[in-house]
Amino acid sequence: MKKKNKYYNIIREYGLDGISFDGNAYHGIQSKLYNPKAYLTASDLGTFCNVISLRMRMKNQSSSGYLYHTGRLQLDLRDDIDNSQGQIIRHLLPYDENIQNDFFQKNPHFIDQNKETEINCELKECEYTLRSYQKEAINELSKEWNGNKLLHLPCGTAKTVIFCNHVKEKSYKNIFIISPLKIHVKQNLNRMKEFLPNYETLLLDSDVNGSTEFEVLEEMLNKKSIISTTFDSAQNVLKNIFIEEYDYEDDLDDLYETDLEEDDKSIESEESSYEAKYDLSNSILIVDEAHNLINKDELHRF
Repeated sequence: MKKKNKYYNIIREYGLDGISFDGNAYHGIQSKLYNPKAYLTASDLGTFCNVISLRMRMKNQSSSGYLYHTGRLQLDLRDDIDNSQGQIIRHLLPYDENIQNDFFQKNPHFIDQNKETEINCELKECEYTLRSYQKEAINELSKEWNGNKLLHLPCGTAKTVIFCNHVKEKSYKNIFIISPLKIHVKQNLNRMKEFLPNYETLLLDSDVNGSTEFEVLEEMLNKKSIISTTFDSAQNVLKNIFIEEYDYEDDLDDLYETDLEEDDKSIESEESSYEAKYDLSNSILIVDEAHNLINKDELHRF
């Protein structure tokens, strides 16, 4: 526990702080240095429990999760762990305030001297110290490129942080984010807002605080904006500003049977007309969870 908190982790967790191997199975480790007066809740362990139950134990039923904590457990969380038949094993450790005091002394910019400081503060994603592979990915994205570019990294390697740093560096005027699920739409919008606090935001969705009105969307195009939407809303609303005159009644076979040169001229003409109207010359379209475009022919064309 002390070894981990030598580099006290105030960055949002992605699942595991460590992995152990007993010769038969791998086990996951999660450490939570909380003030004893604070409660550790189920939401604090969501990704940890997910990795244990849906990844490690799917491969080996002997795998377990080990939770080392200093704060109190939410009562129903405590009962769930104790009744998990060894899937999660908890260990309550003594709280050492000196560890946290030492951290804050070495990192005074995390402390507001005029306010009572929360010991378990969370570092904003826009303040993360990037790892070498993340810097490499951002450098690759910053190179000149046309068409599509794929950011392909394992789960938990902060792909969102990478592309948020990229758009911040490039200062795009309009940033469009398309995600498969509504929960991703809201998360991506809020997370990118941290990197670009001066941008206008639009949740292109029918939910509360959202809108699917084309006029609202059109107005956002004249500002520095972040526009986040689902795959379905992209097909129903967002596609209209990109391909207003495109005929979606054609099937894929008809599309590719057309003369290539004439097809190119037609597309070029539509793009020129559109860009002159909306000025998207400095814009980017980000597709989150892009593998979900399979079997979505209309959206894939768009």
